[in-house]
Amino acid sequence: MSWFFYKLRKGSTPTFLTASFANKIIHAINTLGNIQIKGGSKDQVLYSNSGVTIEYASAGNLNKTLRLLDPANLNQVNINIEKGVVKKITTSSSGLKWKTISVCEGGSPTNYTFLTK
Repeated sequence: MSWFFYKLRKGSTPTFLTASFANKIIHAINTLGNIQIKGGSKDQVLYSNSGVTIEYASAGNLNKTLRLLDPANLNQVNINIEKGVVKKITTSSSGLKWKTISVCEGGSPTNYTFLTK
């Protein structure tokens, strides 16, 4: 379902709230509120009147934990993958910290910031 809206014009007071149009909006919102993500035999998106189902094909026997660094707070993000499916995402301390040191250069202090463990 899609809609095309025309541009509003100065001095006009259009309304979108006709009963049929309002029902279309309510139906679209209800459909978006019922989205399921699950494993399947292939990558696909299925639409129905009751909602949307996103199916993804398994990546086989991929079992791994990815460890990423969140630069905003220096936490470690752990992404656990079992049989090709993300099962759990957690955060933990990376042990990294910003450290600033002052170095005298030409008689004036200059600050340098390093990432340390």
